[in-house]
Amino acid sequence: MIDWKLHFIFGLLLVIALLAFFQLVQNLVGFQLSLQDIAIVLVLVSFSTLFPDIDMQKSKIRDMVSFASAITVSIIYLAFLPQTWYYAAVYFLLAYFILRYLPTKHRGIAHTFKFSIFFSFLAVLICYMTIGSTIGSTGGFAADRLALYFSAALLGYNLHLILDKA
Repeated sequence: MIDWKLHFIFGLLLVIALLAFFQLVQNLVGFQLSLQDIAIVLVLVSFSTLFPDIDMQKSKIRDMVSFASAITVSIIYLAFLPQTWYYAAVYFLLAYFILRYLPTKHRGIAHTFKFSIFFSFLAVLICYMTIGSTIGSTGGFAADRLALYFSAALLGYNLHLILDKA
């Protein structure tokens, strides 16, 4: 079984290949890659090559996603009900332990092509919602950037699936 380090190394090789491809496209049609684009592609591919193992009980990605999700739940709670801040800690613990210890079957739904499309769409949506105003040279919606991010997430996710089959 391939461990997370090998998935990560192959993901980094995929980033290099993707950036080389888009550098070629940039020379042919004038598509400009910024440093922000390169950083986003690096993060998306790195995260998406590790994400399918979220269904493993002892995976590092499951720890990270559980912790980040629990923090997000707590922050959202505090944003709407700051006067009862002590409940945020309770919601943090509930969210963390539910997500962390929810029984899942390894190589189940998270290891399917359909889920990779859903995950890639969701990753790009979150990316757009968090830094959407800075995507593209003029700010706002830039379809070419979002296509780059979607393809990076999709390729990274499916690279994990291909490596698991080998």
